[in-house]
Amino acid sequence: PPGVFGEAAEQRERAVADYERDGFSTSWEMSLGNTLLNHDDPAYRAEMIRLIHEDGRLEMFAQFLGGDGDQWSGAVEAALGDAVDAGIVSQDDADAAMAYFG
Repeated sequence: PPGVFGEAAEQRERAVADYERDGFSTSWEMSLGNTLLNHDDPAYRAEMIRLIHEDGRLEMFAQFLGGDGDQWSGAVEAALGDAVDAGIVSQDDADAAMAYFG
């Protein structure tokens, strides 16, 4: 089936591994924000947003990183766009998260 193999699937698996490694540390927002800064693959970024969103932490994530200036805003905005494009989060959810930036 499409999407199970190939580069996108590998990127999603990498995002899951990174989330499982960093997503529950005391500084998880910064750790995951940094993974988004370091990955420009849309499948990776959309999957990371999916994991954060499914755990009910997207608003908390955006609020924390948004309060820390612009360091993460571009990466988070791009990741949210990828997640919207992939049908993972609604545009409203993405807009609500981005409201914490800038």
